[in-house]
Amino acid sequence: MKPIKIFLLAAITVALLQSVACAENSERLEILNDTGRNINALYIAPVGNTNWGKDFAAAAPFEVFQKKILKYNPAIRYYKLKMTLDDGREIVWEGDKQIDFAGAKKIILYSGKNDALKYAIYRSPVDKSKRKKSAESD
Repeated sequence: MKPIKIFLLAAITVALLQSVACAENSERLEILNDTGRNINALYIAPVGNTNWGKDFAAAAPFEVFQKKILKYNPAIRYYKLKMTLDDGREIVWEGDKQIDFAGAKKIILYSGKNDALKYAIYRSPVDKSKRKKSAESD
């Protein structure tokens, strides 16, 4: 075989193995919309990505009290989140407000006092402290 064919075969093999490894290392995350508004756009991406990626509400708005199951890579711990509500408000959690998904099983997006939006993350039962972490948007 020529060196170029060997290189291409090796590159394809590595890419396939990485995609299989990523598929096996995905965790399910339940997201509940308890904001009181429909979410017209929802993006969740690893911190450091310049692209927000897929809009999880692109097919249909993420309605109030609706649950969605998303998959994420547990090897990546910190994520950023951006959503646009049906009243036009855009909420972004990134930078200092990154979200720690370590062991996350469920995240609830909800409205707090003074119409501030918050989130709460519930960890898997392996976490002995059984604590939840909350944050608030500006």
